[in-house]
Formats: sequence, structure tokens, C-alpha cells
Amino acid sequence: MIETLLIKFYKQKLSNYALVYKHVLINIIIAVIIIFLSVLIPAPYIIHNNQEFLLISIFFFISLIVAVMSLSLLINLPAMNFTRRFYKIKLRSSEWELFRLYLLKEYLVETKFIDAENKNTKENKETIEMIISLFQQKLENRQKNKPFSILGSYFNTTIVFLIPIWTAFNNQVYFKEVTLNEAIHNIGTIFWVVLLLFVLFCMIKIYKIQYKFLYPDYKLQEIIYMLSQLQIIHNNDKFSQKHIPQDQKDKIKTMVKDYNYKKTRNNQKERNTTSFLKRYSYFKWK
Repeated sequence: MIETLLIKFYKQKLSNYALVYKHVLINIIIAVIIIFLSVLIPAPYIIHNNQEFLLISIFFFISLIVAVMSLSLLINLPAMNFTRRFYKIKLRSSEWELFRLYLLKEYLVETKFIDAENKNTKENKETIEMIISLFQQKLENRQKNKPFSILGSYFNTTIVFLIPIWTAFNNQVYFKEVTLNEAIHNIGTIFWVVLLLFVLFCMIKIYKIQYKFLYPDYKLQEIIYMLSQLQIIHNNDKFSQKHIPQDQKDKIKTMVKDYNYKKTRNNQKERNTTSFLKRYSYFKWK
């Protein structure tokens, strides 16, 4: 039950998506559509006309630029400005991580999992350790017999997937099924597609846009990490006074109380279209 409540709080109030990227959800959808169209539109022209490798490279390079600019202008920049204006903190900074950490602490205090600062220090530490153990056990159970776990995390094993492509390339050239230029054209096309997907994945990872299908266990790992940090700073008044301004503490308390209040009301949602657009889009770049 405890881990279920914490996971729910993480999803709805503590994750980067809940705090920031949920408010630029429409931006994300628009960026995905633009990137998809930038790849889809020139694809039939290239396939049916069998264009030269140089022209294909130009098309994919343009698609790459469109992808980077879309992620930057429609997602990253608005998200950073939203965080600065709404939370008065820079996104992905040490202050931002501390803000989230104290948000977690306030929730644990508000729900009576732990006591306030300087009260029952030993019991608080033991409680946090028990919660960490619960999450570690849950994470271990999820990772047992996980699909593709046999491949592990070693990069060399991914070469296995490239062998059929290289074999097909050699066979086509050796048996003269296609000319050398056509074979280079085919493998070059595959290379650019893989490169484009790799760059998009790296951009998503850099911007920390947390999607469940990419990081199924990410929330559990981050909760464990945050709880481990909380063990160190929970009863440290001097640290709190130095790094967390009073206005941020007040905002954190308001956010937790608002979360608990909405939970008691069954999380009633506004159905007004204008409110929806206002909550899930942000297009300010300054």
C-alpha cells in the first residue's frame, strides 16, 4: 500500500512530467507530428524515383535539423521558461532537484509516514529505510525474467542485429543482384534512418522527457534515489535554511495540500476546452 501511494504521488505531482512536461503536452504532440511529417513527406519521392545517395543524405539531414529544432523550440525552451516562471527555478539544476526532494519530504510528513524535522530522528530514518527496501524489492521483482534481459546492458551484443544487414549488403554486391552504387544507396538509407532515430532518442534523454515505454522502471529507480538522499538531509535544519527559500517551502506545502484536497474530491477534472488548452500547452519563448 505504501509504495502504491508513493508511486501515485510521483506520477501526479513529483515527476518531471507531472511538474513540467504535462503543461507542454500539446507542444510535444505538435513536435512529434512535425518530425513525423518531415520524414514521411519526402519518403515516397525518394523511394519511387530512386534518387542519388547525396540527395537522400540532404533529405535526412534536413529531417534531422527539423527534429532538433522542434524538440528545442516546442518542448525544451517552453518547458524551461514554464519552470522559471511558475516555480522560480531553473529546470534540470541542483535547485530543481532539491525542490522535488523537499516536495517528496513534505508529502511523507503530511501523510504521517515520517514526522516533522527534529522529531523522532531515528524512527524517521528507519521508516525511510523500510520504504526503500519495499521499492527495491518491487524493482527486483519487475526485473526478474524481463524480456531481452539476456542481452544485458552490453553494447557489443547489439552488433548481432547489424550482422544480417552487412551480410545482405555483401551478398547483393558479390552475386551482382545490384550494382555497388545501389547497394551503397540501400545501406546508406538504413544508416540515416538509424542515425535519425538515435539522435531523437538522445535528445529525449537529454531533455529528460520521461515516457513510460522508454523507461518502465525509471520511476521506481528515481523514488529509491530520492528517498536515499532524503535520509541524509531530512533532519538537517541548516541545509534546509541555506538551500530552500521560504517562498519555495510555502509553495511546496501548498502543492501537497492541493494534491491531498483533489484526492479527497476524486480528482475532479475540468472539462472546459479552454482550460484544457491552457493546462497542457505553453508557447512562451522568452
